[in-house]
Amino acid sequence: MTYQHEVALSFAGEQREYVQAVVDELKKLRIEPFYDNDYGVELWGKSHLTELPSRYRNSAMVVMFISKDYVAKAWPKHEASFILHELLDRTHEYLLPVRFDDAELEGLDPSIHYQDANKVAPGTLASAIESKLVAMGLRPRKIAAKGQIVSYNLLPRLQGGTVTLPPLEQTRDPKRVRELLGPYVQLADDLVVIARETGAHVPMPLELNDETRVWVRVLRRMLEGGVPPWPIATFERSLVLTASAVPTEGALFVRIQTSNIMVGEHAVALPPFGIYHPHVRFTDPSPELDTFGRPTGRHTLTAAPVDGTPLVAYIAAEGARTSTPWDLEGITEPPELALPE
Repeated sequence: MTYQHEVALSFAGEQREYVQAVVDELKKLRIEPFYDNDYGVELWGKSHLTELPSRYRNSAMVVMFISKDYVAKAWPKHEASFILHELLDRTHEYLLPVRFDDAELEGLDPSIHYQDANKVAPGTLASAIESKLVAMGLRPRKIAAKGQIVSYNLLPRLQGGTVTLPPLEQTRDPKRVRELLGPYVQLADDLVVIARETGAHVPMPLELNDETRVWVRVLRRMLEGGVPPWPIATFERSLVLTASAVPTEGALFVRIQTSNIMVGEHAVALPPFGIYHPHVRFTDPSPELDTFGRPTGRHTLTAAPVDGTPLVAYIAAEGARTSTPWDLEGITEPPELALPE
């Protein structure tokens, strides 16, 4: 769906100084929010009773700055009433509350997580808004080393097996033939693109299984400039850590330099690529032991997305948008990956 505004801001005038600072930071990120001061001429002569609801309806998300002033004044209460009504029809995180105090807003679910304006700087809040837009697929992935940076060289290996071609002689129903051959045709198309983009000739794998099909489709999406979800829900890395070096949460930016991926017995050499997520939580690192049960001095660090959205992979992220490999015949989303709406 195409929205008139990526994000709209609803607030009371008493908090304008903070909101203006957030707007300035958003503009540095090339995000133009719906902010009343920027639309004074466009709104001139129009009724707020009809125009403001239309703006909020045509925004991908609304940041609501809640305060005692907000819940007491007529116009913010009117805006809040419409925003909360619109929230009922949305399937994603449409309402993003920011609180200045403990004022209660009638109709707002108290379980909805909020940001504390007294603790979160305007620049930090603007970056969080950007991350939400990226997770929704409304903004291109702008990969930056924000937070913990790790390196990683071990990539999945796709194993081969024995293929059994479908018994086409047993059916002459075109629909059934398509169901039987569809996955083979899709995989062949993907391998043609991989060969064209990398110069690696990869014959059809000996085993046609769902794992192989998904990974090959991910490689194709990356080579075509897309930013597909990484089909592994968490990211693990073995490294030497000190207590002060252990992160708790933040952005994950993995730069993979060694990038030969095996499809069956055939190597596909990719350019250096990245794996990214704007907000992951790092588990306590577990010490690695040698074959005699002695500590090796290395630890396994695991990062998992906080919001359940997947890690993404990319080669050229500039201008690329998220894409999904799960549009293959007979393939459904893995339950461990909750793709953004």
